[in-house]
Amino acid sequence: MRYPRKWMQWLLLLSFGSFLFLDGCSGPLAPCQGDGIGPLTDNYDSFQCKYTCECNNQSFLGACISGTCKVYGARPSCSRASISREILVRNRFFAQECPSVSQQQKEACPSGAFDKVCRAEGLLSNRWGNCHCVGNTCPNGQVLCSNECSPEKPCLCIDLRSNLQHCGACNNACPKGAICNKGTCTCPQGTTRCETPCQKAPCPVVCVDLQQDSSHCGACGTACPQQGVCAQGVCQEVPIAAGSYQRGTPDEVMDWTFYKNFLGINRDRETVHYVVLTRPFLMGKYEVTRGWFKQLMGYDPSDWKCVGNVQQCPVHHVNLYQAMDFCNKLSQLRGVETCYTCDRHQGTSEVTCSAKPEFQEKAIYQCKGYRLPTDAEWGFAVQAGTLGIFHERRPDAFPLSFGDAYKEILADIAWYSVNANGKLQQVATRKPNPWGLHDMLGNVSEWVWEIGSRYYPNDLVDPYGEHYDYEQTYRGGNITFPPLLVRNGFRGTEFPSLKNPTDSTLVSYYGFRIARTSPLANEACSQLKLSSCGESGCKNTRIDLDHCGVCGRKCPPFHICQRGQCISPELEVPTHDKDGKPIVWERGYLMLPRPDPGQQYCYWDDALPHKVKFDYRFVMSRFEVRQRDYDALLGYNPSRFKTCPDCPVESVNWYQALAYANALSRHQGYETCYECVGDVRKTESFSCKLKSKFRGNHGKDYVQCKGYRLPTEAEWEFASLAGGQLKQHCKTDDWAGRANRQAWHSHNSNYRTHPVGTKPPNPLGLHDMLGNVAEWTWDVYLPYPVDPKNPDKVIVNPIGYLPTPTPQFCEECSPTYDPKNSKCAPCFRTRRGSMYTAQPPASFDESYRGLFFHLTKLRNNPYGHLEVESIFGFRLVRTISLSKSSN
Repeated sequence: MRYPRKWMQWLLLLSFGSFLFLDGCSGPLAPCQGDGIGPLTDNYDSFQCKYTCECNNQSFLGACISGTCKVYGARPSCSRASISREILVRNRFFAQECPSVSQQQKEACPSGAFDKVCRAEGLLSNRWGNCHCVGNTCPNGQVLCSNECSPEKPCLCIDLRSNLQHCGACNNACPKGAICNKGTCTCPQGTTRCETPCQKAPCPVVCVDLQQDSSHCGACGTACPQQGVCAQGVCQEVPIAAGSYQRGTPDEVMDWTFYKNFLGINRDRETVHYVVLTRPFLMGKYEVTRGWFKQLMGYDPSDWKCVGNVQQCPVHHVNLYQAMDFCNKLSQLRGVETCYTCDRHQGTSEVTCSAKPEFQEKAIYQCKGYRLPTDAEWGFAVQAGTLGIFHERRPDAFPLSFGDAYKEILADIAWYSVNANGKLQQVATRKPNPWGLHDMLGNVSEWVWEIGSRYYPNDLVDPYGEHYDYEQTYRGGNITFPPLLVRNGFRGTEFPSLKNPTDSTLVSYYGFRIARTSPLANEACSQLKLSSCGESGCKNTRIDLDHCGVCGRKCPPFHICQRGQCISPELEVPTHDKDGKPIVWERGYLMLPRPDPGQQYCYWDDALPHKVKFDYRFVMSRFEVRQRDYDALLGYNPSRFKTCPDCPVESVNWYQALAYANALSRHQGYETCYECVGDVRKTESFSCKLKSKFRGNHGKDYVQCKGYRLPTEAEWEFASLAGGQLKQHCKTDDWAGRANRQAWHSHNSNYRTHPVGTKPPNPLGLHDMLGNVAEWTWDVYLPYPVDPKNPDKVIVNPIGYLPTPTPQFCEECSPTYDPKNSKCAPCFRTRRGSMYTAQPPASFDESYRGLFFHLTKLRNNPYGHLEVESIFGFRLVRTISLSKSSN
């Protein structure tokens, strides 16, 4: 029978009180001595209490919690005094062995283990004492955030109020860049909390400085290309792909005599030549600003007036060495190698720098750190893949005029003498060039890594720069310069230290922009002298259609890539003068036989001279039709030399040329000129004929077709003579040498075709008019319509026309031409321009007329010899306007 609670409490206090407070003559004792184990033996669960030892006694394990006893269980007995037992917190029997240990106590034990002793202090019999943490416990306010603690590998005590990985709670990590303040993750002053893009939510969060973080530049999620530098909240670099370009200024652009006499600059400073850059690079999007320069260097050398926020104006009055020093400091800040060695004058901002020994000469491109752009890189970047004079822009007339302000071209892209009013301006307040680069022209003149050298007319690969103490190149012009000095090709020179300058009034206008070689550069491509085009590999950007001039720039269909420029496949042949009147020219050639038959290179009697004009305008293909274009439109390639897609298509008969003309007309949206029947691959049955509506007026209505067609003989000869400007080869003293320069023939072709456009064009811009492959024309081989009684008669739109026969009709004719056989005359068509198998100078004349049986693959030529089929190709023309009388 249990006592009532009130009586039990009274008895407890009566009996326990004498034990707690009386100890013989010693007086009262402090409560709960002996490891907090009381003398009682009963279970006082749920009784009121003041001390834990009232509940935690000789027989039971307990604690006084909020004035009430909480008993966890009976105190187990043990075999002999002083033996001990260690129990790991992660042991599954831990709660049975140490039932009185709270979760908080476990979380404050770094060793993850508790031990207990038999007949511990305070016990009067062999029973297990209280469980205690092995080793030191965590200070108040600190906890453990792992359940893998052990005596061999104790855990760390964590302060949840300040720990970045466990802020406020275990495993609650703060974002990168944040601080843990009183258990709360916060971003430091001047930083912003941004979510980092990822594939699967939740995405990590970071605290960043939007003024200089490359992944969050100016705003969360705005990443700078290739982890480029971010300064003043703006991505400072623009990736520039590797490529090739024409450097220098063409003769016709400037009045070079005036330029030298007035400015003292020699022509050879801008000699035109071709440059290949094998490595991609990054170029400063803006000129380095005053704010950024001072932030990094600790001083600002600028001393000139600036409109707007001066921190956003370009830093100026900077000498070459200060610019190099800035690049080094930026490299150090970004954790990349430095390109220069700099010696500072103690206590001053004066410094002298030079390229490190391992990065001198061409090796400067191998440095991965920040540097000044080379002259070649700067020139490539300003032109942005164009042939422009002012960025991508070109005036309508040349040479440039000193008195013209060129406001319509320059005013919105550059600050110069006309619009700057003698004051520097904030960067990026004018339109950028096509590659996004601001102020490449005007504002401040920019140092480049190049001495004040001349250009030579030699093609170069990765031209490198250096510096001399007495001469350094700058580019772009500045706010005081007139238009002639604010253009892509201008190159000025100055003392790099700006001491004893060429012109002391200009020292305030020198600044710079940064550059660095892209980490994507492939050194293997550089060894091959090819441009590194990323995943596409090493490419010849001079001629590659998919990487023309710049890696990744594709030429449009039917264009050609020539010296890094996508060239239009056709051009207008000028049939009228500047007043709009038809040009009268002389077609044909006649030379009396020479005494020695072996010297008859320029003798033929089927091209009697006569006067001709056209009353319409037409365009002609710049190049012979290529294999790649023929295959793209007709679905097969009949050529013998199939491994060269940019070589002219050959082994085509006359009908197949007409079929391609129709296919191109349909592709480009023009009407077709011919009616074709059969499979174009089956030469024995395939045929074409002119549409009936273009057969009138004795065949002269042929030119009224607005689609693509074969040229007439007259059109071909007129175009080959550059619109009547040239004399025929045989009328010049250079009739043998000209063929060697401009044509592929038996002496230089290795008896095969070559890519179109690889020989120089005629003055009109047409390539391979002589050599490579002979070209089909529309005309039947007929005598010229010359009237001996009226030699000055001008023949309008001459054409050799007879109704087009069928293949079956021509099969009945001999493949050898017989001028007396008028029935078979329509089966012989003229070919022009000679071919790669021919020996010059014979047939290498614009007026030379060849003829061939237009049907089969292998036939006798007019002299009874077999000719191989691979000599025949073609080019096309298209009428673009007709005279009123022709309509």
